[in-house]
Amino acid sequence: GGTQTLSVQSPEKPTLTITEGADFLTLAEASVEGDVYNYDVTLAANQGEKSRSASIRVVPGTSRKDVAISQAVQPIDVPTGEMTHSAKELAALMYAGINIGNTMECPTDEGAWSGYKVNEEYIKGLKAAGFNAVRIPCAWDSYITDKTSYEIDAKWLNRVARVVSWCIQNGMYVVLNSHWDNGWLEDNIFDASKKDAINAEQKAIWTQIANKFKDYDEHLLFAACNEPGMNETSSKGKKWTDAEAVARVVEYEQTMIDAVRATGGNNASRTIIVQGLGADISNTCNYMDNANETDVATFPTDKVPDRLMVEVHFYEPYQFCLMDKDENWGNMYYYWGKDNKLAGSNRNTPDASAEAWVDAQMAKMKAKFVDKGIPVILGEYAATFRTLGEGENQELHDKSVAYFDEYVTK
Repeated sequence: GGTQTLSVQSPEKPTLTITEGADFLTLAEASVEGDVYNYDVTLAANQGEKSRSASIRVVPGTSRKDVAISQAVQPIDVPTGEMTHSAKELAALMYAGINIGNTMECPTDEGAWSGYKVNEEYIKGLKAAGFNAVRIPCAWDSYITDKTSYEIDAKWLNRVARVVSWCIQNGMYVVLNSHWDNGWLEDNIFDASKKDAINAEQKAIWTQIANKFKDYDEHLLFAACNEPGMNETSSKGKKWTDAEAVARVVEYEQTMIDAVRATGGNNASRTIIVQGLGADISNTCNYMDNANETDVATFPTDKVPDRLMVEVHFYEPYQFCLMDKDENWGNMYYYWGKDNKLAGSNRNTPDASAEAWVDAQMAKMKAKFVDKGIPVILGEYAATFRTLGEGENQELHDKSVAYFDEYVTK
């Protein structure tokens, strides 16, 4: 992007028009020096993945000349540097994070769920708002061009690299994962027949991702998956007491770790994030890292010390955070927190499911992982703002949602 001067020598003032649709190009009259007319030609930065062109038609009287404009793709900046900090040290540096959701994890079409694609101005806005860490949920399976070799479209790899670079250029840490993407991995945890195919794809895609980013510095962290098995356990009634299902999650994460480390470069010591079972705190604490009670692997290992984190998500209690309609087994909660109760309402979150529950769940992760030197990242958490009906207290509900976010963040 930038501005250049276009000078036109003409016995009379010319008329200038831009190619229709070239909205990245603007013209402005600058000055006149005798029979020379000067114009400022300004191009916005090319944030796309391909070059673009336009033309300016100059018409002085009965003459005409077309001036060709071409603009190359903006080079992707590769933030190189040291890999000196441990996972624990990086966790202490990542103080406020946000997801770039409903964009790059949309299968096949970025922004299909939200109607927008990520641009540099948006990233700068996140930084200005006070965030210093960004989680990029990302689709990969949908961008595979060859299902035999699992080759990822090079254009998509470049697009992701551009967004990652914008974040790091703005001083933020990046968590790049392999997200849901039609559930190719995370919705098939309990299906043993798909294990070999999932392992093969997991190894192939993370080898390509890691090679693409092997020179990036420690501001980039890789996350193995998203919520492995969450849909199967919550909607199909399956339980993590199936030790073989737990082992498959661990195996898929181990495959990713080994693939990343094998690419060398900065990946030899990059911090890697593994997900708990369904990214759920209780299941993760109850069934992962339980080697004394079962003869199958229950937590992945890394040959590089102190470079692993564990990720969980927090939408608890479901009746307050995500539930969108009453069910025969229970109703939605509208109000949360000891000071946010509506007298006589059956929509108050029980005390045991409010602040005390948050404290207890965080304490579980601290005892299970943090106290053993493995940091924990809360990759997602939220509560839904609802529009309440007559007889309910909208202001108290909105206050409850804001308080939930504040309390969990602290």
